[in-house]
Amino acid sequence: GLRFVIDTLHLTTLLLEQLRRAGRARVVNVSSGAHKVGRIAFDDLQGRHRWSPMGGYAQSKLAQILFTRELADRLRGTGVTVNAMHPGAVASGFKNGAAGLARTLVGGFYAVFGISPEKGADTILHLAGSPEVADVTGEYFVKRRPATTSKACRDAETRRRLWEVSEELVSALDEA
Repeated sequence: GLRFVIDTLHLTTLLLEQLRRAGRARVVNVSSGAHKVGRIAFDDLQGRHRWSPMGGYAQSKLAQILFTRELADRLRGTGVTVNAMHPGAVASGFKNGAAGLARTLVGGFYAVFGISPEKGADTILHLAGSPEVADVTGEYFVKRRPATTSKACRDAETRRRLWEVSEELVSALDEA
């Protein structure tokens, strides 16, 4: 869930100076359409009191888009672009995180409706290397095109607050 987003922030901040020095660099975050049902629960970010697999997943995908937009703003003018994308329903090992009936249902869904990992990677590769998007930053893409996000993704105050809380959590990791 959110731990993945914290790890992403941690890794990105460790690489930030190298990204800036590169002159032209691109960061691509993989999110999901599930962000649209996500909610940032500041009172229980780690899911210690109320947790559900889908709720945690949706919160982490929303957090990734918020993180993407905040980082894009912080890096504006440096030559580093930061975008998020939804790969689609990729037939991968996603169901392996589920158990019981949920595993069967998720596995069945992806077996029937899932796209190949190659097709799922198309937008990632486009964002990472296409001259067409060389100067685009802070966007969310689906099938190589900018897509509409939930209203929550456009909340600058939530974005800033989540960044600050995440920095505190990353700082605690560094001290441990």
